[in-house]
Amino acid sequence: MLLIPIAIFIVCIVVMQQNTDDLMKEIKDAFYCTDIYIDEATYNKDPSLYIDSDFTYIVYQRNTLIPNIYAHYNYTGQAIERTRSKEVKTEIQLKRIFVLHNFSHGTLWIKYSVSITDYSNNPIIGSWDIPVKMSIQKIDGVWKVTDLYEVL
Repeated sequence: MLLIPIAIFIVCIVVMQQNTDDLMKEIKDAFYCTDIYIDEATYNKDPSLYIDSDFTYIVYQRNTLIPNIYAHYNYTGQAIERTRSKEVKTEIQLKRIFVLHNFSHGTLWIKYSVSITDYSNNPIIGSWDIPVKMSIQKIDGVWKVTDLYEVL
């Protein structure tokens, strides 16, 4: 008799994990994004600094209800901006530690390590073993991060 509730619990956990696969892909894509994100306040100080045909600058509002995942995890874009070259290598390890949701909103724990080097393997930027707690919500059928907290 005890096996049935345990089996149902395990199936629920697996379904919750798989239900957030697209969000995990979006987070991973954010690390590899080669666009350079500039918050609106910084951009407005001197927009002429960000006119460069070789790079794509995206201006975003920092204080919005839903955080911009691409701006938050813009490691590759930061490395490109620092080196003024698109010749960088991004290595990312992204793990979903745990997710708990009711198919409408919930919490996602991840852990990531990212290392960005030039093609001579000289380090440019990186972070290792960073746990992150994210509040998630399904908006128009798509999981979105509504808040995040990196445990440093």
